[in-house]
Amino acid sequence: MLSDLREGWKYFASQPWFWSVTLAFAIFNATNRGVWQVLGPVIAFRTIGATGWGLVLSAQGIGALLASVVLVKVPLMRRPMRPALTAMTLAALPLILLGAGAGLPWLAGAAFLAGVAAEFFTVVWQTVNYTHIDERLLSRVGAHDEFWSFVSFPLGQMSAPVLAAAFGTAAVALCGGTVAALAMLCVSLLPLFRRIEIHHGGR
Repeated sequence: MLSDLREGWKYFASQPWFWSVTLAFAIFNATNRGVWQVLGPVIAFRTIGATGWGLVLSAQGIGALLASVVLVKVPLMRRPMRPALTAMTLAALPLILLGAGAGLPWLAGAAFLAGVAAEFFTVVWQTVNYTHIDERLLSRVGAHDEFWSFVSFPLGQMSAPVLAAAFGTAAVALCGGTVAALAMLCVSLLPLFRRIEIHHGGR
């Protein structure tokens, strides 16, 4: 197993297009998902209520489901990474609006778009991986992607209440969502993603 991990790390560290996305998601998962899961229900209870919060989460799930249905039928563009990463900025919008005190319709609409964006990116990322990474290395490289993308998640969850006590829940939600959106936007602007292509019909 250690040999497999070393082999995966060697490829992971040598591919800026890969580890830059992982780094962006490490920031995103700490500042957006960590805060959303811990402070989201707290803020929602005070604003849109438990039922409203349930509707927001449902809207996100519906967006992801509809996006997956559409993406099964519609071919991806030739160079999809930049659009997919740019779209991921929308996944931070619900947290920003929650911190800004937006009403239920705006939050539900933003959550729907976030679900669409997240599913779109997932499909693009998996397709790009299968196109550009040798099949023998997929699980080895994917292990590092998953680990480094999510290792920050519990850190975000643990720090959210501490930051909220110091600065307020709304401010932490607003800042967390903004940082997450900027992380996705900044990585999407890297010129190297102009060269990442997919080829329909397999490698």
